[in-house]
Amino acid sequence: MAELYQPTLVIGLGGTGKNIILALKKMIAENCEHGMADFPFLKLLSIDTDMAIPHSQSAIKTVRDESLSLNPNREIFQLQANFGIAPDLNDYPQIHEWFPDSLRANLKPADLSRGASQKKPIGRFMFAWNASEIYDEINAFMRAPVDVKIAIDKNIGSKLSKEINVFICGSVCGGTGSGTFLDTAYMVRYCNHIAGNDYKVKIFGMFALSSMFDGIQGTPKVRENCYASLVELDHFMNKINCENPYRSFRPAYKDFNPDYTTSGMNKPFDYPFLFDNFGKGVALNSQGAFSEMTSRFIYLLTGHELGTHWTSMYNNVMANLEINYKNLNNKDIQYSGMGTFSILYPKRMIVQLCAYNLSKEYLKKILDDSYAPQEIEQLVKNFLKEIKMNPLTTQGKRM
Repeated sequence: MAELYQPTLVIGLGGTGKNIILALKKMIAENCEHGMADFPFLKLLSIDTDMAIPHSQSAIKTVRDESLSLNPNREIFQLQANFGIAPDLNDYPQIHEWFPDSLRANLKPADLSRGASQKKPIGRFMFAWNASEIYDEINAFMRAPVDVKIAIDKNIGSKLSKEINVFICGSVCGGTGSGTFLDTAYMVRYCNHIAGNDYKVKIFGMFALSSMFDGIQGTPKVRENCYASLVELDHFMNKINCENPYRSFRPAYKDFNPDYTTSGMNKPFDYPFLFDNFGKGVALNSQGAFSEMTSRFIYLLTGHELGTHWTSMYNNVMANLEINYKNLNNKDIQYSGMGTFSILYPKRMIVQLCAYNLSKEYLKKILDDSYAPQEIEQLVKNFLKEIKMNPLTTQGKRM
């Protein structure tokens, strides 16, 4: 049992974000007796423009070959174009000031229901159009992240952290992810600021970069979106810009005007993680590998004893980096990554050891007390040698 349970909100943006949520559900289903019921302090939310993606059948299955899906009532937020014809943006000056005129023709409900089509402004438009409803969804969790009665019934009430971890996951390369990741982070900041409770929030950004999508259709657009997103992210991660009211983040949404005076003066992410398929050793060679790595990290920080130690370890590493790279390019050290490594699993040795222990226990039960321990041990060795399970062989006979 974990030493501390972490109230956690996981927001998956676009198809990549959905896959991370499903990979997390897979991990929970395979490691926890009652599945999601063991995590009353965890909320999952998939946000997407493509109506087909959140509801689509997942290729991710548990070890028992059970299919996984998202709960349409609690885990899916569909960015909807609830209009019959393309709106006149002159009626919505907050959106009109930043939305490019060249994309006005793309604001057709039928087109928007199929996704943002790798167009970053379309992704942000859909967020802006649904901002009030997104606020309601996030604000409800930030005000009451845990059902206290359920937590007490499960005997974890005394082990709940007073910090909320929010993981915003996806890629910064497609239309939905790249167009919504900053707005989502600042919406979380705003909801936490006005929540009026004692919870503090830590926002993690878990984002795939363009190299994770090399070879897919539309790769040039993927790279353009990725570059633009990184420029934006770097701008708002710079505290000089955050503290300047003319450079800080401002909301610009339909019929929703939150006061970001305080929220906008903060960086969007406390822990931004960026992933690509480059690096020494074993690289992340697929989007599936990225989803698995990200979901494992979330799982360990949510309901595992590692969660209580990770922050301390992270702060120690960052402090050492600050000493060695202080004032590099006049910027603080902001970004993190993750690596992969391989473990040699000594299958033959483990099989031999299990066979030895099993044989020894079996002979102890069927032989009488006249056999000395060393005699039983010799019988075991002779038996294993006979079936060719000794360390000098690589194959054994069927028993």
